Amino acid sequence: MTTCFIKSALIAALLAVSVSVTAQMPAVAAAPALAAQPASPASDPVDSSAPGAADADSNDDAGNWDTRTQEWRSWGRRRRFQHNGDDLVSVGHDTYLAAGATRDSVVAVLGSATNDGTARQDVVSVLGNTTVNGPTAGSAVAVLGSVTVNADVGQDVVAVMGNVNLGPHAHIHGHVVSVMGAVNEDPAAVVDQGVERVLPGNIEFAGGLRTWVGHGLLFGRPLVIGTGLSWLWGIFFACLAIYAILALLFRDAADHCIATLNDHPGKSLVTAILAGLLTPLMFLLLAITVVGLLVIPIAFVALFCCAVFGKTTVLGWIGTRCFALRPGQAAPHPALSVIVGGLLVMLAYLVPILGFVIFILLGMLGYGAVLYALLTRIRHSGSGAAAAPAAAVHAAPSAPPPPLAPAPPAPQPQAAAAEPGVAASESAPVPLTTLPRANFWPRMGALFIDALIVWAVIRLLLSWPQAGSTRVWILALAAYGAVMWKAKGTTVGGIALDLRVVRLDSRPVDWPTACVRALGCILSLCALGLGFIWIAIDPGKQAWHDKLAGTIVVRVPKGTPLV
Repeated sequence: MTTCFIKSALIAALLAVSVSVTAQMPAVAAAPALAAQPASPASDPVDSSAPGAADADSNDDAGNWDTRTQEWRSWGRRRRFQHNGDDLVSVGHDTYLAAGATRDSVVAVLGSATNDGTARQDVVSVLGNTTVNGPTAGSAVAVLGSVTVNADVGQDVVAVMGNVNLGPHAHIHGHVVSVMGAVNEDPAAVVDQGVERVLPGNIEFAGGLRTWVGHGLLFGRPLVIGTGLSWLWGIFFACLAIYAILALLFRDAADHCIATLNDHPGKSLVTAILAGLLTPLMFLLLAITVVGLLVIPIAFVALFCCAVFGKTTVLGWIGTRCFALRPGQAAPHPALSVIVGGLLVMLAYLVPILGFVIFILLGMLGYGAVLYALLTRIRHSGSGAAAAPAAAVHAAPSAPPPPLAPAPPAPQPQAAAAEPGVAASESAPVPLTTLPRANFWPRMGALFIDALIVWAVIRLLLSWPQAGSTRVWILALAAYGAVMWKAKGTTVGGIALDLRVVRLDSRPVDWPTACVRALGCILSLCALGLGFIWIAIDPGKQAWHDKLAGTIVVRVPKGTPLV
């Protein structure tokens, strides 16, 4: 669903690529005899100055055709600056120049351009195919379409995301450029300045992309039903599956964000608007400072995660409201709500104009709900931590301390006497799961230390760098973590920063938990590091691999032995 705007941005980028590629093509030099002849401005406004205008019946003379082509090209360049606007242009349908007719340019936007007559300048199509069966003094260009030439073209032939097909009578005096397409040449075709292929390949979805732009984008709807659009529906259902998986993995966060959107829809929308206005300013301020340049990628990825999880939130909110829940009845699983909400939104995306309005509004609501829920959680956690000491200070002079409850018998001293090697932190009555959880930066620092240690060991054992060394390093780092978590509950980096891996059920870390957590680390890393960045935005400060393994990372008191 979020790729609809990406597709429109891609179209604009491809237009820029086609223009830049065409602009960088060197112009074919005119014949020396023609270069020595100055252009006559007085004769340009009338068609009698056109080369060959008086002897059109002699076009079949093959011996003089190249000379007339050079004259056409030179005259066409003059008419670019001074002509009567004799162009054939259409928007939304095909453009056809019949045989025997003469025009300056043949242009089609959201359609195909065909030249069977004579074009003094260019033949161009945007989101369509370009066909040249008659002489063309300029270039033949197709953006998101193919170019078929079976005549003389005075300048270049360019196809962006399309194929170039040259027939037996094709004579290209400039370059042939194919961007993300293929070039099919007849053996008799002639290309004077060579063929250039940029990211070659056959574009099969160009026709479907033209259908989506013509019947979807221009009508204001993200989804369209038609032939050649399987990729569009594949993207939609793939995004819906990702949203459902996120709701399945992070149920607590999804429930919290859905509840926030349900209780505060107006504040969520205002938060999204303010975030949209302040985010460019934030990136500008970060770019001014040298240290801020390092934070920009992390901030960008964090905001992107908020936007993606916002889609999960808003779809789950829509799906939850579809269930007729009675008072006291538990809400369905957020993953099921996301699927139901996604199917309803799919129907809305098919409606013209309303589809894009809903797309933008739902995206803003979800994004704002996630940011508002995150800010609310941070504010409450900060105010709660500061309120407790303040309350204790003010209550001390006026009221006596409450009576202490009888403490339960503690067998820890005997256990410590029997096993003097047991650490004090392990014999404490307070479970490790109640210790403060580690934040993002200490965990990243420990990971950096561990990665550096594993890299140094592999550097000594292997010849670095070599093919596959990075994969070996990642696998060795995962294996190292699994062994250390099982044996000591931490790693060397965790020991340096007082970190420890603890299971949520307070049981010791066993081999299955350690292996699942190690494999989850690889998954968190392969997803552009989003699994690790999730620590900074998750209320429980859990990474993706912590979610999968049911673990947390806590900060133990200073001086507590971890080995």
